[in-house]
Amino acid sequence: MTKRTMAKMLAQAYFEAPRGKITLAVRLFSIKYAEELKRYNLRELIHLAEVTQLEPTIKDGMNLSEYVRINSKGRRFLEQLGL
Repeated sequence: MTKRTMAKMLAQAYFEAPRGKITLAVRLFSIKYAEELKRYNLRELIHLAEVTQLEPTIKDGMNLSEYVRINSKGRRFLEQLGL
């Protein structure tokens, strides 16, 4: 997956999430795509996505990815966001 594609998907998670669910959307995105995210400089990715102050949230999700799996409710939530 290219950096631009990842940035577009990150922006989608951020901007398409319902109010009050942005952090959840970004963490689930980060859990789902943790391996791909490791390939990129997060600050550059965040800049390309035109979102702010998400680095800690993304890192949280990436760290959680080693210990958790996204359940069916989380997968449906991501699907509703087009992810």
